[in-house]
Amino acid sequence: FEINRNFRNEGISTQHNPEFTMLEFYQAYSDYRDLMTLTEQLLATVAREATGSEEVSVGGETVSFRPPYPRLPVRQVVRDAVSARLGVPVRDEDLRNRESVAALAVRLGLEPGDQGAGKITMEIFDVLCERALVQPTFIHDFPTEVSPLSKQRDDDPDTVERFELFVAGMELANAFSEL
Repeated sequence: FEINRNFRNEGISTQHNPEFTMLEFYQAYSDYRDLMTLTEQLLATVAREATGSEEVSVGGETVSFRPPYPRLPVRQVVRDAVSARLGVPVRDEDLRNRESVAALAVRLGLEPGDQGAGKITMEIFDVLCERALVQPTFIHDFPTEVSPLSKQRDDDPDTVERFELFVAGMELANAFSEL
């Protein structure tokens, strides 16, 4: 593991701090499922040691770091959110097809441009889903297009073994199985 100070210089973003401290770790002979378990154990311990409780107040909300955290595939989260917003059924296949997901993005007021299906799906997630994730939640199984260094799933080459942990509407962790 390594704890380091990071300085972003790739532009201004309201979703990313220009400076932050990061804990980076690797675990041999493990995959993203193992890393999710380790991450939730780590955060529960840190919350307990720092505050005396696994529950903390974040922006007026009580957030519980008590494991286990929900683990949801990104396409399922996007599918459900888009279906609810537009009032139409959306299938996982719709999010894998560039034309269908682009049409959904346009209906949501987004500009898909010439991006592929995976990038459009993630743009929808960023706009529609991210802020709603208040309690610690692992979003996993990302489109391969947006995670080229992650290991593809054996049963689905269009999906990689990656997760992001969201707490209080913010991304707190990002990890993946190595190639």
